[in-house]
Amino acid sequence: MKRGLIQTQVVFQKNQNPPRCTMINSQKAKANINRLLRMLYKHINMDQYLALNNDVYLAGMHPLHHIIKHAWSENRKISPNTNMINFLAANPLIFDNIRSINDSMHMMYVDEIFIRDNAYRHGNDVRFIGYFESKLGLGIAAKNTIDCYRLISNKFSIYPYNNAALNRFESKYLPEKYNTHSHHKINVFELGLDNIEHALENVSKTSSRKMYNVLKLYWELSEIPEEKIEALTKYDEIWVPSKFIYDAVVKIYNKKVFIIPPFVDIERQKHFKRNHFRMSKDLFYFLFSFDYNSSIHRKNPLAVIKAFRSAFPDNQSVRLILKSNNPKDAAIDSDFVESLKSFDNRIIFIEDYLDRSSMLSLIKCCDCYVSLHRSEGYGMGMAEAICLGRKVVATNYSGNVDFINNSNTFAVDYRLISINDGEYLLSQGKHWANPIHDSAVKQLRLAYNDKANLFDKLTQRKKLYRTEIPTKAAIAKMIHKRIVAIKSDNDFV
Repeated sequence: MKRGLIQTQVVFQKNQNPPRCTMINSQKAKANINRLLRMLYKHINMDQYLALNNDVYLAGMHPLHHIIKHAWSENRKISPNTNMINFLAANPLIFDNIRSINDSMHMMYVDEIFIRDNAYRHGNDVRFIGYFESKLGLGIAAKNTIDCYRLISNKFSIYPYNNAALNRFESKYLPEKYNTHSHHKINVFELGLDNIEHALENVSKTSSRKMYNVLKLYWELSEIPEEKIEALTKYDEIWVPSKFIYDAVVKIYNKKVFIIPPFVDIERQKHFKRNHFRMSKDLFYFLFSFDYNSSIHRKNPLAVIKAFRSAFPDNQSVRLILKSNNPKDAAIDSDFVESLKSFDNRIIFIEDYLDRSSMLSLIKCCDCYVSLHRSEGYGMGMAEAICLGRKVVATNYSGNVDFINNSNTFAVDYRLISINDGEYLLSQGKHWANPIHDSAVKQLRLAYNDKANLFDKLTQRKKLYRTEIPTKAAIAKMIHKRIVAIKSDNDFV
């Protein structure tokens, strides 16, 4: 093999266990090989070995495999100041074990350990599957998951899943990380409930070998529909965004379930002021945002309009902005969309697609974010508003209860009601909240009148203000902790 001088970017996790021999009948031989692997892993920095011997990485060979099979006879460098002969002279027990393996049939077993599953062939053993290329909330969530994980490790692949979203294409995301064909030990699917069968079936075609499949699930109701229970059981583990969805899943799923909230990313490449959106500096703006494809009944814009008009029947110093996506693409009566616009000339509709910087700037430019939702799996819009220091008026129900409190939200009371046929997918016999109109009116007025009390205090206590919304580093640790635990709990090599 030719020796290369190119510096490799592969990261060998310091807390990763070395491969283990599990298939040899001779217990003594098995013990010797496992002991040798542990000793080599303890004494040699695998990142450094790959950097000094780049041809090993390019050949897709595990560094431990190469050290045992070739490094001793080729006298490879194992550190900038040490070659293999000097290392073996200082460690005679390791030398005896390597020589014994090379002089016996046991080398075939060492080969099998690494050949049967070598993550270095594509550099990664974790693959994230999701709507990375799509203009969807799920797409933003998937990209934010990667942003978190990259704080800990760069050893991952991406599978851009696009089922039923080809018309929502935005752009490729880290295409250098794309890998849709190789075997990966761990797959993390970030999906809504509607695509869990299709995605697992397609990804399973990439390998006939064992994979550990994690579902990072988004769902909006307090119960899992019966027709999806069997599909959920095909996943080895489920991550959910909130206690609300956790309670729904553990009722019907007897494997591991963990709460890992989505990362609320409020960083912007551009910062736009009110004049960019033609907003007056003298008016008070409420903002409500929704996607027509996310169920008009669940998002409940009509309740927001009615509460706004009741709260401020004659007040010309307030405005309500309704930011919507896909009014023309949604499977909804166009007359209904137009009827929303006829209520009040103080209500401003923004239907154009806004990129992340523009959308976050719009939230920041408004005084108060409103969500009179009937149910939310998490409530990203509310979380973004809180992290941006905006007031929030919201239904005190479902996933957002994890992070709203008296310090950051004017909570709206509700009653549970049955979901009518056709109002939401897979919802027969299910319930959700109906925000109480009078409570919504009261809280809108409180938010408007509280111009120099609660809000000023909150901006001075930002840690308290968003205390229940985890940082990027915190979520990175949650994800990494589960990945490490999965590797240690399962016989992955």
